[in-house]
Amino acid sequence: MSRTADRKKFGESLQDTEKYGFRQGPQEMFLEIGGKYVERETREYHPLAEDRGRIIVLYNPACEWGPYLAFKVEELCHKIDPDLPVETFNIWESPEAFMRRPLKRVISGHVIANAILIEGSFFWADKNAFRQELEKALRYTL
Repeated sequence: MSRTADRKKFGESLQDTEKYGFRQGPQEMFLEIGGKYVERETREYHPLAEDRGRIIVLYNPACEWGPYLAFKVEELCHKIDPDLPVETFNIWESPEAFMRRPLKRVISGHVIANAILIEGSFFWADKNAFRQELEKALRYTL
């Protein structure tokens, strides 16, 4: 199938969803059944005092890259400082760890270094820059 055919098919599937009453919201498609659509609140990260001086890795097991990100970040942290406390949380097995640290959502993973949020997606783009950000966050005193 050609790209044009793929785009056409994708466009038709969007039209189908609209035909059945679905509409596009800011973060998702929705169907109003028994009331008005209420946009989901976007959560903003606020540092926790207890996260200072350590690394917190939150990963989503539903993403095939989440566990890999967690493993690699742990490995990188131990190379930077073998005595650095690193805690890794699967957000399904430890939802309280995620809920206590208000984040928009965790697709693959998030890293909190010394109470400073470092986006996990940054890890995939440039590992050296990610390491520099990690080291910078660890040097930072709140």
